[in-house]
Amino acid sequence: MWEISLFSQFNSAIFCFIFGIVLSFEYFFVFELFYCNHSKISLYFIDLVFWVLSAFEFFFIFLAFSNGKIRIFLVLLAAAGFIFSYKYFYKIRKLFKHLFITLRLVVCLIFRYLQIFMEKTLNILKKTFLYLKKLLINTYTMLYNFIAECFKRKP
Repeated sequence: MWEISLFSQFNSAIFCFIFGIVLSFEYFFVFELFYCNHSKISLYFIDLVFWVLSAFEFFFIFLAFSNGKIRIFLVLLAAAGFIFSYKYFYKIRKLFKHLFITLRLVVCLIFRYLQIFMEKTLNILKKTFLYLKKLLINTYTMLYNFIAECFKRKP
């Protein structure tokens, strides 16, 4: 069993707190870049991108600092850094928010057309499955009647 020295634990604790601050800025950048007002698909995409990025980053940080052991105090310190940054670095986020406005409009347009395309595709799939269901029910009824006629007792 590998033991981690107290100095190494202190270094990893400080780094995880700083990592939490970095994660909050990552979330802010992903959110500001991809968020559109009326698009649920953009929210799903934001969550997916953020959680995949943070999972890979957490994996490599725990691999580097604690030999791959997930220590709960490091996760809590990263969460504390995230909350600290999100609460106290408001002016920096506000500055970057104004910089992302034009890029956000382009991304919103892309997500809006993507959502329209997905809704149309979903409607086509629904109609196709309803038609297939009717076809199978009619085929089942015909097959049932055919088999019933074939095995009918003849007096």
